[in-house]
Amino acid sequence: MTKKKKILNQKLKSYNTSNTKLIVIQDTADLKSDILNEINFNKSVLSEKDVTILNLKNEVAKNSYDNRAILAEIKILFLEIENISLSNPSFNENTDSTRTIPVLIYKSNGGLDGPTKEKTVLWLQQRLAKK
Repeated sequence: MTKKKKILNQKLKSYNTSNTKLIVIQDTADLKSDILNEINFNKSVLSEKDVTILNLKNEVAKNSYDNRAILAEIKILFLEIENISLSNPSFNENTDSTRTIPVLIYKSNGGLDGPTKEKTVLWLQQRLAKK
């Protein structure tokens, strides 16, 4: 490094910088290694965040429904139903765990009779592949 330093000091004269001396202060740490370590650390943090985001997206997708598409289907099968909202609320069953149960709220013109309610429940269980 001293040879390079001497050459650089000599080049200073060509820049009309008299009475100037180039001093190089170099850290003992390996800068390239530090930069690469920082990049790798940032990549791993981003990877962890990406995994967390993906898991959360999957959880949301698992617990949500395309209400618009299901409404279109249900209106064909059950003419009485005008609108629906379908979701997966979690219920605490007085234990350490929770239970998620699909819940359908519907608006109908005149209400549903017993057999129609049963058919709706059976169709929904089949459609959602859940009890």
